[in-house]
Amino acid sequence: MRAFGQFPRVEVPTTKGSRIFELRTYHSHSEQAGATKIGMFEGGGEIEIFRRTGLTPVFFAQDLTGQRLPSLTYMLTFPDLATRDRSWKAFGADPAWQRLIAIPGLAETVIGIDNMILSPTRYSQI
Repeated sequence: MRAFGQFPRVEVPTTKGSRIFELRTYHSHSEQAGATKIGMFEGGGEIEIFRRTGLTPVFFAQDLTGQRLPSLTYMLTFPDLATRDRSWKAFGADPAWQRLIAIPGLAETVIGIDNMILSPTRYSQI
């Protein structure tokens, strides 16, 4: 994986108590579509929208190997599933997100999403 330029390193969550992680991989149909999706995060303001709506990022990266390239993977953290659900709902309704996906061609950058909810082990460094 190659870290996004705007997000060059892992951000270790400050909450060490009860928490969950969401690991998401977005697959695109072409290199151009994948680059456009990365641009939505980097220059399009999607990372800022995430933070504002409670989607707390841990990392963002472009996948360099794998069977379904081009793709990107990122991880978010939440205290619990209820907070996750509220945050995704707030993200979907956010006016800045609505403006971003209304730009022609941006809504068609992802053809599939793999999503996993994870719980950290007691010895997890994140």
